[in-house]
Amino acid sequence: MTLLRQDIRYSVRMLVRSPVTTAVAILSLALGIGANTAIFSLMNALILRPLPIRDPGQLVRLSTSMPQNPDRESSLSLAMYQQFRRDQRVFSNLFAWTGGGIVNLEASGAKYAASLSTVSGEYFSTLGIPPHIGRLITPDDLSLQAGSPAAVAILGYGCWKGRYNGDPTIAGKTIRVEDRVLTIKSLPRLKHAERISA
Repeated sequence: MTLLRQDIRYSVRMLVRSPVTTAVAILSLALGIGANTAIFSLMNALILRPLPIRDPGQLVRLSTSMPQNPDRESSLSLAMYQQFRRDQRVFSNLFAWTGGGIVNLEASGAKYAASLSTVSGEYFSTLGIPPHIGRLITPDDLSLQAGSPAAVAILGYGCWKGRYNGDPTIAGKTIRVEDRVLTIKSLPRLKHAERISA
């Protein structure tokens, strides 16, 4: 114990004698710890934390590739997706999803740009996502056999909070996407709703 006290006193004396070296060492440690914390937080949010859906480990993505270029994947066409849905016996369910496009929206009299995803009617039920308000879309809303799909929209949590101030009566109101008016059916309820972008 006496040796430990002597070592600590000696270390403190050395640190006090060279304040520049001490400051550089402390700053380096602080930056290193801060960078590691930030990287871990990002990795935890994007990779380590499971998706807030039912059975995230059972999700698979279907795509196509050409024999002459097997490393280049392409999305399924709508006709291919419908054929898969009709004939497959392997998966418990299938849904289609496209997204990432930026569109012009008009909500509550204000215009803004937002990202838009288009999903099939099985999307929410397959992922086990219940509605927070109203009802989610169903295959009947998007049935291509019935002509054009119904003009319905599901808001993201961020859009609902930011653009509509968390209005609990949002279901039934309209939103304009480009030149098309859509009726808002609901917004999904997720375990980590704050992770959903507007």
